[in-house]
Amino acid sequence: MGFGSAFASDRRFTWRSDIDVAVVGLKPEDFFAVSAGAADMTDFALDIVPIESATEAMRHSLLEEGVEL
Repeated sequence: MGFGSAFASDRRFTWRSDIDVAVVGLKPEDFFAVSAGAADMTDFALDIVPIESATEAMRHSLLEEGVEL
């Protein structure tokens, strides 16, 4: 699920923005390999957030404002 400025409806995304992605089911032991592999696919900074470790407030925000990928 995408969230943050890259996916905001007000088009706040700029060349200085990062890309925020929440993922489901990412094993802790795979986190760094997946993050590095995904980061190699873009020139933008990339933040991957395992949804299972997100705060309740963040999960609520993702459900309200996130974009399913």
